[in-house]
Order: sequence, then structure tokens, then C-alpha cells
Amino acid sequence: MNYTLVMNSLVMNNTHKGKHYRNYTVELEIINIASLKTKELVTILIDESAPETGVVREGTPGSPDIDYTSDWNVTINWEGFIDHESGVKFYRLGLSNSCLNLELLWHPNYNESTIQYHDTEQQSMHVAINSGEKLYASVIAFNNALEPSKVACSDGIMVDESPPVFTNVSILNLKTSPSVACTDGAFWYVTEDLKKTNITCNRACSISDTLINVLPEFVSSTLPDEVCNLNSLNNRYLYLGNDFLDISWNIEDFESPIEHVSIGIGSSESSIQYPDIVGYSKSHYNTVYRLRHPGLAQNSVVYVFIKGVNKANRETVISVGPVIVDETPPLCLTKPLVELTKESVIVSWTKDTFKDNDQRGTISKIYLRIGKLFYTIFYIYHTIYY
Repeated sequence: MNYTLVMNSLVMNNTHKGKHYRNYTVELEIINIASLKTKELVTILIDESAPETGVVREGTPGSPDIDYTSDWNVTINWEGFIDHESGVKFYRLGLSNSCLNLELLWHPNYNESTIQYHDTEQQSMHVAINSGEKLYASVIAFNNALEPSKVACSDGIMVDESPPVFTNVSILNLKTSPSVACTDGAFWYVTEDLKKTNITCNRACSISDTLINVLPEFVSSTLPDEVCNLNSLNNRYLYLGNDFLDISWNIEDFESPIEHVSIGIGSSESSIQYPDIVGYSKSHYNTVYRLRHPGLAQNSVVYVFIKGVNKANRETVISVGPVIVDETPPLCLTKPLVELTKESVIVSWTKDTFKDNDQRGTISKIYLRIGKLFYTIFYIYHTIYY
């Protein structure tokens, strides 16, 4: 049974209004027909002030605020909501693509599909993100008098599932033999300086080379004869004339900023996660890295790894290699044969005349000039093996 007590005498004496932060006790005495009594005391605290507003962050409690994530589930935490009189009874969290005002949180419209509402007594909550747009967390606290605080709103969080993209990767003085590569059905001619230009070849792209995607591109009007018959870039050795690494690249991510770029060196491509020669070290700049004397042994085969990580902790790692450090010049084992005719000077040699102990494969380019007091310009002889 419900009863209502009308305290007319308090109203007549103008004592029915309480004062802020004061306790008032109401004593109820119930007597039944058998004259048995029960007393009950009800204490009421007058709290006319709203809770103080706190701060809201994305991420687990105690960790730095995060602005980007690759996970569609995220923890929202808040602190600093205080009510000195009656204490905080519960919190209301609202998730939307903008900060919510007090009215939308105090009197929520649960039919609004663009807003998620959650009530909790805890100071954090693990929630699901259902939008690809930037999401803001708005929180109010209710005290035990059910008075709401002002709204505290986070700086927002965005889901980024895409990793960074590398382009224009270049290592100073890194060389290779001219070759052909293909990826996604497109063919590319690769110069000795590891630059690419698009070509057309009348055959299927059977072996895809991932390195070709990140090499610098140029436009060329002249190409070698039978360019499509050149050897494939895939697994071709790359040569570095010294142990000084000067690497440059471009990196971009359309959804979240780049957190850092790191460089590592491994003895095999399988060490890409944990390089075993030089572990990953962060570049001071996001587009260039220089390392002198990294401990690369003469004639050793290594792989250079470039890892980019964005603010959502998504990463892309590219492998450049196999790379051979070749610091010794070629050897001339026998003298070339020179013949004079009426109109020409003929210089000839065999494939065993010149040798390079560090290079895998034949020497692809030979320079020559003729003269005694005055010399001709250098002529270049290309040895191209298909």
C-alpha cells in the first residue's frame, strides 16, 4: 500500500524548504490494531549542486589517449567527475560522430540510430564502433539527486584498417643489371639504378615482384632492344659499392598519420620480422635514413627492411634485396687483343678476360678508349645475356 503524507503544518510555518547540503530526518511510526508499533527513520540529504565535470579519453585507463585504431572495439575511459555532497550515482556515455549536448544525454532518444547510449557505474566501458567516420565519446555524471553534470567530450577516434603505402624507395649507389619485372599484369623495365618505366610485353605476367611497386618511376623514350627478353628482377642480386646506407622513400596514409619508420638489416628475407644483423631502429625523419658502417661484411648477402607504422598501429614492411656489398674493382686477368686494319682498330677479349670475385654473374658493362697522347672518349660495351 502507498501513502502520501501532506505536511501542511510545515508549509504554514514556511519550514518545508530544506537548505543545500543539510540532512533532514523523517521519523515514521506505524501502529496496528493490536497497538504494536514500528518506527522507521528516513534521512534525506539536500543536494542542489551538479557533479563536477571530468575528462574523457579513448583507450584503457592509465594509458595514453589514442586517436586512431585498427580495431572496431575500443575502450572509453573517464575521470574527474566528482560530487562532494551526494556522490556520483552513475554515468551516461553517448557515442556519435559529433559531441553531444546536455539535452541529448539527459533525455536520450533511443530511436536515434546515429547515437549509442550506455549507462554504467564504472569509469570505463568497452564499446563497439559501428561507423567508419570519426567517433566522439560524450559523458555526463548523475549524482544521487539525479542532477546531471555538464558534458565532457573526447577528442575523437577513427578506425583505420589500411596500412601505410611506400613509393619512390631508393638506396644511393645501389645497382643491378637491367631487367624486367611484372606485377598486377603490368610489365616494367628496370634500369641499373633501380628505376622503372612501363613497357608492353606480349606474354602473361607469371611471376609478380613486390619490389617493383615501390621503385621510382620515370618516362623513357629509348629502351634496350628485345627489352621484354631481359632476365626477371625477381631474386636478382643488387650491388652496393660501400657499406654506407643512404635510403630515401615516400610514405603516405590517407586515413591516419605516420607514427614512425624503422630500418633493419637481416641475413635472409625470413628475418623480416626480427632482423638479425641490425635490428629495427627508428628514422629521425619519415623520408630518409643514413647509416655508416652498419657491420656489413664484404661479399655478404643481406636484405634491407623498411617498416612504416601509422597511428592506428597498422604496418607495412618492404624488403630490398638480396644486396651484396662489393667494394673491390673487377680484375683484368689477360690483356685484350688489339688488331689494326686499314680503317679500324679492333679490340677483342674473351669472357674470362675480366672477373669480379664479389659479383654474382658476368660483368655487364665495359668502358674503353683509344689513344696515346690524345684519347678518344670512353666507349661503352654492353654484355647483355638473355
